[in-house]
Amino acid sequence: MSDDKYTEDNESESAEDSVLDLTGIFESGEKMHSVGLPEGVTEDRRNPKIGDRRKGFFTDRRKGQRRLARSSSKRGKDHAVDPMSIYLREMGTLTLLSHEEELELARMVEDGLYRVQGAVLSTPLAIPALQEIATGLREGTVQIFNIIRGIQETQTEVVKKEKKRFLDRVDEALELEAKRMLLQKNLADCSGDVKKAEDISKEMMAISSDISALFQDRIICTRCINGVASNLKDLSRRFRRVRVEVVKAQKLASTTGGDA
Repeated sequence: MSDDKYTEDNESESAEDSVLDLTGIFESGEKMHSVGLPEGVTEDRRNPKIGDRRKGFFTDRRKGQRRLARSSSKRGKDHAVDPMSIYLREMGTLTLLSHEEELELARMVEDGLYRVQGAVLSTPLAIPALQEIATGLREGTVQIFNIIRGIQETQTEVVKKEKKRFLDRVDEALELEAKRMLLQKNLADCSGDVKKAEDISKEMMAISSDISALFQDRIICTRCINGVASNLKDLSRRFRRVRVEVVKAQKLASTTGGDA
């Protein structure tokens, strides 16, 4: 029986050797030995206990989930106060305009531009601005498609026609302005005649309306209109200052006369 046991042991060793030889790791006749732990490394570090929650795959996964939840909560708070998010959320609650409403809005904007232009061009301060534009057109320093909206540079015939038309309208405006200046002089001379002063004022208002009507079928560039409007604003400030000074002088004169 001992011989049989010895034979079985030899067969198992030879089988093990043949397997190791096939792998090519060990030389023939060499046996595999267990590898010991390095110095200072305990068995517990290599095989953590199952009950230790600080180690292991599932513990790291739970930590990652908690960090993700905290970061998501923080992003949610930042998202709530983000101005762009608030703007988009508010825009989503509004109803868009229909095609008919867009056309109506465009007509309202155009009517507003015509009204502002008419009010500005009816004032005497618009005449110097029109003269400056006409001079630039004649000298070639200004192009008509930069003055009148809706004219394309490539439309050669339209550019020539609109340029001539605009210059003719400016000449008519200058003639009307000469009449208005004459009426203004007559108004200053008839300060004692109230009825005559009212008639002259009405004629001057009619001439102002005629001047603005000359350009009412075309929209002049916003830069030109804004320039005249700025001059009107400055003139209004000066007028208010003069009026305040006149009122102060009248009050001072009345107070001095009462004391005397």
